[in-house]
Amino acid sequence: MSSDLPISVAYVEGKYRAGEVCEQWRCEGIAKEVGQEAAASAPAASFAQILVSAPAGKEGRAKMTNRDTFLDDVDTAKLSLESGTTTQKTIEDSVAVFECQPLRVELLIGGPDFSMWERVEWKRAVDGDVDSDWLTPQKLMPY
Repeated sequence: MSSDLPISVAYVEGKYRAGEVCEQWRCEGIAKEVGQEAAASAPAASFAQILVSAPAGKEGRAKMTNRDTFLDDVDTAKLSLESGTTTQKTIEDSVAVFECQPLRVELLIGGPDFSMWERVEWKRAVDGDVDSDWLTPQKLMPY
């Protein structure tokens, strides 16, 4: 397994019509590679797409050259996953599973009906320690 890597993840979802809300979540922490067992919980349809895409993407993002062939290959991979005949080597060569261990989480929420963007931050009691307790959430300035 590789060493732990710093990570920052932002999730954005928004609707800007009256009565609706936009949320942005940011998580900063450590991405720790975990065992392949976690891959077993992935939905077979999505996991099959990963398995079929991985060999083509060894050099970066691969272009879709034949959609029908890809879909046929995904169906075959899905059946192999569901029947338990996919080899561990195929999985290990195609997938790396990471767990995000958060150190800081932030929420930015607002919309047309809000008087301002609300921003809240959660931080660990000990900076850099993913096992320390969470401090009380703090409201931040919107910008």
